[in-house]
Amino acid sequence: MRIIFGKERFNQDRAVVWNSSRVYNGHLLVLGASGTGKTHLLRKTVNQMIETSDGSVEIFVLDVHGDLEFSDSISSTAVFSESGRIGINPLKISPDRQFGGVRKKIRSFVSAINRTSRKLGIKQENVLIHLLEDLYAANGFYIDDPQTWSLDYDPRKSRFSKKYPTMEDLKKFSEYKLKQMVTGAGSKAMKKLDELNRKFTLLEKYRKKLLKKGSLDEAEISKIEDKIEDLKGETKRLYSEYVDNIETGRELDDYIKYDSEDVLKSVLRYIESLYQSGIFKGKEPDFGDKPVRRYLINSLNPDEQKLFVDFLLEEIFFKAKEEGIKNTVDRVIVLDEAHMFFSDEPDHIVNIISKEGRKFGIALVMASQSLSHFSDDVLSNTATKIILGVDEVNHEKLSRKLRINKQSLRFIEPRKTALIQIKNHANLNNKYVNTILTI
Repeated sequence: MRIIFGKERFNQDRAVVWNSSRVYNGHLLVLGASGTGKTHLLRKTVNQMIETSDGSVEIFVLDVHGDLEFSDSISSTAVFSESGRIGINPLKISPDRQFGGVRKKIRSFVSAINRTSRKLGIKQENVLIHLLEDLYAANGFYIDDPQTWSLDYDPRKSRFSKKYPTMEDLKKFSEYKLKQMVTGAGSKAMKKLDELNRKFTLLEKYRKKLLKKGSLDEAEISKIEDKIEDLKGETKRLYSEYVDNIETGRELDDYIKYDSEDVLKSVLRYIESLYQSGIFKGKEPDFGDKPVRRYLINSLNPDEQKLFVDFLLEEIFFKAKEEGIKNTVDRVIVLDEAHMFFSDEPDHIVNIISKEGRKFGIALVMASQSLSHFSDDVLSNTATKIILGVDEVNHEKLSRKLRINKQSLRFIEPRKTALIQIKNHANLNNKYVNTILTI
């Protein structure tokens, strides 16, 4: 694939060309303030990739603003919204033993949630992890048995085909566990254990009061001592009832896992809000044979966009990895406002793709107004950088971060010229070239 960006400003006999077979990786960073032409350049990049490819490339466009449109002859659009009929399944797991499996999927799912503005508390996080572990096990995916991570092997000997659980399954499973805890349905012992825990908490409260008896009169001390004795009697009764109601022997394990009715309720509310967002329910989109797959996510709030991008990129990466190492780029991910979707976590999927994606034929095309959230590793792992123009107040930081002569930034004319660096296999120390853009 080739992209002709334009001609060198000070040597107009030479074109500035990106060639997927020459660059040391396919990643591109397009940096520019609002109005400098990022959207136009992204469209041009995608169109030229399609025009010069051999027909095998797939381009995934994450459109956060709704302005990355392409010809119907090459693209198909899937609209994601609360009222939409399509979604993605964030609970698919990869059978890959290095990057996949149940434990890593659960960890990435929880981490994705915690990168949003609604971070889980420690108790909520633990309950969600246990819910997911039990849900996967119920569907035949076991944490410590890699052969079960595939859909092709089902240890349950069930008459139903093995499938990945969905967000709807997680919601129903959480509701079932909460009903067990609240009503004791199928597990009266669990309910008694919860009551017992509450009484013990109250008992400890009164014991602590008694330790401060120096500030109490005799009547108050006597009243507290009587209350403690009453509570001791109640805890003994509840413990006896708990033992009498044990049915499976797993009640204590469930109680430890799911903490309390209130914590489980709060986790269920969170799962319900994720489900109601619309992006995790319904059928997955069908793009047909169009090479450009446009995911229109402009109606989602920033937290939903972050979750959507994380889960979609995981799916793309694992599919590419299952196909094995490649020498050519056959999957391109176009990520507008890319700084929104990066984190400092080394095992975050965007960081993994920036480091590992090249081996499996994946190229990241990232557009942003800011260098914030881009780590040094991501920048060093991006072979092509295009600077369309930034405000003068950012020149010092940009020149230091990208090792550009600050004076070069002054020569950029938005929508006309750009500084472009393309590192090829033959030369990893290419300088930034002042380029007259082909509009």
